[in-house]
Amino acid sequence: MLEIKNVWKTFNKGTVNEKQALCGVNLTLNDGDFCTVIGGNGAGKSTTLNAIAGVWPVDCGQILIDGKDISALPEHKRAPYLGRVFQDPMTGTVADMEIIENLAIAARRGKKRGLSWGVKADERIRYRQMLAEFDLGLEDRMSSKVGLLSGGQRQAITLLMATIKKPKLLLLDEHTAALDPKTAAKVLELSDKIIAEMRGYSDEAGRSPFWESLGRHFFSIDFSEADYLTGIGQKSFIAELMPKHPLYVDFLSPEARESIGQVHPHTAPARAILESEGMKYEGYVDIFDAGPTLEAYVSELRAVKQSRVWPVVIDDQATSSSDTTYLLANDKFRDYRALLAQVSFTDTAICLPSAIAAALGVGAGDTIRAVTLFSETQFVKESR
Repeated sequence: MLEIKNVWKTFNKGTVNEKQALCGVNLTLNDGDFCTVIGGNGAGKSTTLNAIAGVWPVDCGQILIDGKDISALPEHKRAPYLGRVFQDPMTGTVADMEIIENLAIAARRGKKRGLSWGVKADERIRYRQMLAEFDLGLEDRMSSKVGLLSGGQRQAITLLMATIKKPKLLLLDEHTAALDPKTAAKVLELSDKIIAEMRGYSDEAGRSPFWESLGRHFFSIDFSEADYLTGIGQKSFIAELMPKHPLYVDFLSPEARESIGQVHPHTAPARAILESEGMKYEGYVDIFDAGPTLEAYVSELRAVKQSRVWPVVIDDQATSSSDTTYLLANDKFRDYRALLAQVSFTDTAICLPSAIAAALGVGAGDTIRAVTLFSETQFVKESR
């Protein structure tokens, strides 16, 4: 995914202040890799990141992302590929612009500019939710100038801007150095969080109490038609026409208030599964039908906590000693495969028939991750 080939960089070449910063640097990273560069001051850590980002050209060598040579591209043309957080909290944001404007610019990184509303209503909702995760009160200050914020607050916004549009490569240059311990821990936690949006409640006739009490006041269409439009990717128009000011729950009908955070009957089984895996409803709902948003840190998911990595043994004669079904997955990023199967274990390995091993794309000696499909069952090995 990222290749650095024999990169050299010398500053002030030919002068008494000549400094050779990079000497034949080579590095190869695949999709999903996480690489930490460690060294003392002046070792070339930031210089390497600057070379990748295109802050200045390298003297020789190549830098490739997904096989594309970006060595000669200026910094702004590398922006679609990269996200970056600087050590200096004053870098990476526009001080004279509002918080929400900075986020909107970051969300449009790599896109062509045109004449349209700068920040749409659905974006405001999304940005507010993102900022609330930092627990710094920034969600209530979205119209404040970034230059008026503290260094830690600006760094938190910079990190959000770098990741708001998933980059192919994320460069972090001591990104928590300017943060207090509490905020630094929060920032690190947020990078490991997932969410699931659930469909809101509607009755057998397809009528949504929440829509009738709120959306109906702004749209002269039935819920079924609005539901169809959101299903084909036209959901943003609803958020754009909704009021920009806070909506008070007490003004809604009792039936609408009761539906907040409830799911459609057909969605209830999916919600039950996600909640059994550790996902929780934290009070966020969809402004369209009041469907709940479930969220959790990846490390707290049942399947993650109970899963184990096993070396593979190919054995077509092996049979499962129980009726337990396991979720099996290889540890690859680009060629990820997962499936359900009943398999057997030895003290040190998992025994796979050749057909299952081929489906997972693994061979003898490779490793796979396995976990029981349901939380009430445990690994046969865990009881030993």
